[in-house]
Amino acid sequence: MVKDLKGARVLITGAANGIGRATAKIAAELGARVLINDRAPLAEIEAELKAMGAEVAAVQGDLTETGFIDKLIAAGPIDAMAHCAGILGRTPLHKAPS
Repeated sequence: MVKDLKGARVLITGAANGIGRATAKIAAELGARVLINDRAPLAEIEAELKAMGAEVAAVQGDLTETGFIDKLIAAGPIDAMAHCAGILGRTPLHKAPS
C-alpha cells in the first residue's frame, strides 16, 4: 500500500463527487500535487483540497469530447492517474458508440 505521494502529480478524473472526490482527498492527504477533472463544477472540491494544504489544479471538462485530453496533458506532467469518471445510462458496452 502506498503511504506517501509527496511531490507526485496525480490526475483524478470524476473528482467532483463520489469515489473520485474521495480519491482526490486521499491523494492530497498523502502529499500529492492534485490535478482534478470532472464535467461537473470543481470549485467546491478544489477549495476543500486547498484548505487541506494541497497543491491543486482543476480542469473542468468532458473526457469524451474530442481534443479534451490535450487540455489535461497541457496542464503539466502527470505521474499517476486515478480514472474515476463514469457515465450515466444503461447502454450495454458492446452497443455504446465508439
